[in-house]
Amino acid sequence: MLLKNGAAKKGLSFLCSIILGICCLFTSIAKAETSDATEKPIVSPVGNWLKINHKTKQPGAVIEITETADHMLEGKVTKIYDPEQNKTTCTDCPESFKNQPIVGMQVLWGLKQASDYTWTDGHILSPKRGKVYACNLTVSQDGQTLTVRLYSVSALLGYTETWYRT
Repeated sequence: MLLKNGAAKKGLSFLCSIILGICCLFTSIAKAETSDATEKPIVSPVGNWLKINHKTKQPGAVIEITETADHMLEGKVTKIYDPEQNKTTCTDCPESFKNQPIVGMQVLWGLKQASDYTWTDGHILSPKRGKVYACNLTVSQDGQTLTVRLYSVSALLGYTETWYRT
């Protein structure tokens, strides 16, 4: 009898609309939380990386990569494995680096994040060659290897090194 009454029907209809709205809200919140939890996290290159000497295939140096306050990457040499084979001061480097100890020297700077796994528009100093190159970094999806692309004019004309997380 109550349902035949127009006011009661409207009230019930209004109540059902509110309940349906609340259900939709909770469903979308639950989906948002689930999708956030399943998204792939950004893998950061911040940390210590082992650089292999491409000629001897032996460990060459450890580079520590850090993030600056303005979200750019920089890196410094924290260890040289064979100082007898690798010089310990940068005698052939550009003036601002000349004759400085290589351990502790900043050799990577200015890299900006371009995508989840890639940082671009940076520079890298090769103390062995005494040259500064442009560079890009790509970290593997598992975060264990870092592809370092060094080049002078174009990334197409450079060379690639693979560094390993330590």
